[in-house]
Amino acid sequence: MDVDEVDFCLGVDEVVEVEVDKDVVEDLEVDYVLSFLLCSVFFSFLVFFFFFFFFFFFFFFFFFFFFFFFFFFFFFFFFFFFFFFFFFFFFFFFFFFFFFFFFFFFFFFFFFFFFFFFFFFFFFFFFFFFFFFFFFFFFFFFFFFFFFFFFFFFFFFFFFFFFFFFFFFLPLDDDTIASSFSSILFCRFSS
Repeated sequence: MDVDEVDFCLGVDEVVEVEVDKDVVEDLEVDYVLSFLLCSVFFSFLVFFFFFFFFFFFFFFFFFFFFFFFFFFFFFFFFFFFFFFFFFFFFFFFFFFFFFFFFFFFFFFFFFFFFFFFFFFFFFFFFFFFFFFFFFFFFFFFFFFFFFFFFFFFFFFFFFFFFFFFFFFLPLDDDTIASSFSSILFCRFSS
């Protein structure tokens, strides 16, 4: 074993003779690597599910708020239109029944106007109805696409980040796992 390697790794001035059983070192190496792996998986899932549930509740709150708002909006105008239409329909029917010759043209003019408004309103209503259904499916398609992208990208990113953090950047004290693991690396690479 080279003296410079001992001085660099252990930070001492004198040469230290260390005898380590190779089987014990391999067992400790497997245990510590698994511990770092489990810590990395745990913190990766922790960060991932924090962001996942945050975006999940944010998007669903945003979506259902606007969905129920427009749902109430269109049904309110739908009810108002039918009330308006039938009221004026019976009103003009009454005038048509008693004053046929005088209100003949007037009745058909408004009858045509109400039917035009009626079809226009239904076209408008179904257009937005299908638009919201399209937006609904598009939202879920985007959400699942975002979910898989978020999973594969951020989970593995945080996994490797935490793995290398626990693997290399923990403080090298005698009471930490990193000091023991650094001694294992020292014995492995210096042999």
